[in-house]
Amino acid sequence: TPVWEHCRNLTDRITRYHLCEEFCHLRLFAEMFKVFALGVEWPLFSWPIRTAYGAFARCPNWLLAPIAFGSEVMGIMFYRHIWRVLEEVFATEPEALERLHELLGEIMVDELGHIGERRSFLGHTGVTLARRFLPVMMRRFFADIPEAEVILDVNRMVQEALVFDYSGIDVAITERAWIPAYCQV
Repeated sequence: TPVWEHCRNLTDRITRYHLCEEFCHLRLFAEMFKVFALGVEWPLFSWPIRTAYGAFARCPNWLLAPIAFGSEVMGIMFYRHIWRVLEEVFATEPEALERLHELLGEIMVDELGHIGERRSFLGHTGVTLARRFLPVMMRRFFADIPEAEVILDVNRMVQEALVFDYSGIDVAITERAWIPAYCQV
């Protein structure tokens, strides 16, 4: 994606803006960690993950678009799973749970919009490719996070991702998200 000054069309500008606001998710997670009074170090990704991200950015659009769509679906599955984990862990701390859900909800609203936007530009072939990449992509991504095997059910997340629809998301989030008309009931 070119720098803003070199974006030649609307798609380049949207992609650049999208990249920037993805980093805002990290800020929301940092706020979540403050609820726990935790200082968090953000370690670098492992070499294989850094390499994969570098290769991803250089893919032709016909391949990049399905992978990007899959990564957005992976994200919402992760956030939805974390939503449930937080409900279990903070069942006796309603104020903390409310704040965590508020912050996580902001990210989820954004992710649902990304899913809708990316899905709007994929045809049948793109969706088929995304479904093929998704299980491998999710398992490899979460294998790089040591805590994942303790707090996540990756197999469940993969199964939910493969049959994703908006009905499994809290209404308070879907009401605020942009969802394509063809995906609404």
